[in-house]
Amino acid sequence: MSDPLSRGTSTARTSVAELGIGIVALRDVVATSRSTCGGATGNVSIGALTVAGLPITVTTAPNTTIPLVGGKIVINEQVPMPGGLKVNGAHITLPGVDVVVSSATSAVHHC
Repeated sequence: MSDPLSRGTSTARTSVAELGIGIVALRDVVATSRSTCGGATGNVSIGALTVAGLPITVTTAPNTTIPLVGGKIVINEQVPMPGGLKVNGAHITLPGVDVVVSSATSAVHHC
């Protein structure tokens, strides 16, 4: 009999080399999502983040929020999905702007 945790695995990885939008600039954003019958995990790496030209130290703990005037950036945004997980490298919300940078979704069904 096979181990039920090894029956299904799904991994997704996306990357964005560089993006500038308004006062926010990001470089080397990588999001990874991995789902198995036992659960799902995700992680993000970011090479650089600047806001209004100033470098920002990036903590990639899940759902880290950086407040901005009139908006926010959520780093390593993790959204549970049926059977898996959606991981957004950065989710930028500013007046008139709602942009997701590097999004990876994985899911496993019929475990």
